[in-house]
Amino acid sequence: MSKIFKIQNQKGYTLIELIVGISIFGVLMITVTSLFFNILKVQRSTLNFQDVDENMRFFMEILTKEIRFARGDYNGSICSDKGFGNTGDYKIFNINGSALNGNEIYFQNTDKDCVKYEVVDNVIKKTVSSSTADVIIYSASTTPNNLIVDSLNFVINDNPVGAVSAKQAKVTFSIKIRPDNVDATSGHTNVLQTTVSSRYYR
Repeated sequence: MSKIFKIQNQKGYTLIELIVGISIFGVLMITVTSLFFNILKVQRSTLNFQDVDENMRFFMEILTKEIRFARGDYNGSICSDKGFGNTGDYKIFNINGSALNGNEIYFQNTDKDCVKYEVVDNVIKKTVSSSTADVIIYSASTTPNNLIVDSLNFVINDNPVGAVSAKQAKVTFSIKIRPDNVDATSGHTNVLQTTVSSRYYR
């Protein structure tokens, strides 16, 4: 008795189908990988700017408090011999540059010491000098080295030199800052600005 074997025709993938499938899979993997790295880049940038905000918030609180409680200079010469500029009679604040704005500010703090804020090598430097002796009490940067300060500007609204008036002095300052791994031409910089009124009354 003879046995008849029935051979079933089983279809498989052709070489062209395999190549197309592998190509589609490769494109999808490249797209997903690129998207993943872009998300990581955005997250890293966001964390950098959060760090900038936290550091600058701390600095601005310190500077705001010092400006708010700065003392007036009745004869305009207390800090002038310390290289801090002549504030002028009955003025509280002075800046380098024009009469109204500049990138350095000078004033007396609550201890009657001479204080100066300026940008040196892309960091904000604070210098405190004694008003009674030729001694620098403190001189150091107030912003971390991983931040780049592109500009610092002060605008003052104070009494005219020699004028005895009840004008309440005000200082507006703005800071343009970025993380050190962000290029200045990229446009990704933080600009912070605030206005502080002096609480010193004559």
